[in-house]
Amino acid sequence: MKNKIKNYVKELFNETKKTFKGSEKYTFRAALFIQGCQIEELKAAKREFPFILRDNLKHEYKFVAKTEEKRSFWLKNLRDAIDRCSNPELSENGHSFQMKSFDEINPRCDFCHKYLCGIFYQGYECLKCRKRLHRECIKKMGPCFHRGIYFNQIL
Repeated sequence: MKNKIKNYVKELFNETKKTFKGSEKYTFRAALFIQGCQIEELKAAKREFPFILRDNLKHEYKFVAKTEEKRSFWLKNLRDAIDRCSNPELSENGHSFQMKSFDEINPRCDFCHKYLCGIFYQGYECLKCRKRLHRECIKKMGPCFHRGIYFNQIL
């Protein structure tokens, strides 16, 4: 039984969950796109603080934390990640914003002209007009212009 390999969740990214095997041998096991996922908190048992993450296909992933604080930490970060991926503001004013990692060094926001900080997922880019923005600037951005005309307007 000691040789039995247990699966552990090692890292959680904004859009995917990677599961690795133990013994310092890391192999990709599964990807879960958390956009639209739902979280259900379960009743705490002896030294277990579980919750379930349910995806769009109704698959369930059960997580168990050792303490209430760790469960709260996971729940907060999962909810924040889900909110960043599936926020209704991302499609306002005809835009179609998607989180993106930019290739260029020091990309700037097209609204406030400040730097989009970070290495991965620095900001949002409209798939139609290619405007790059901070999350906070999405609400302030005007309508989507694509090739000089209002994108949603039928000519």
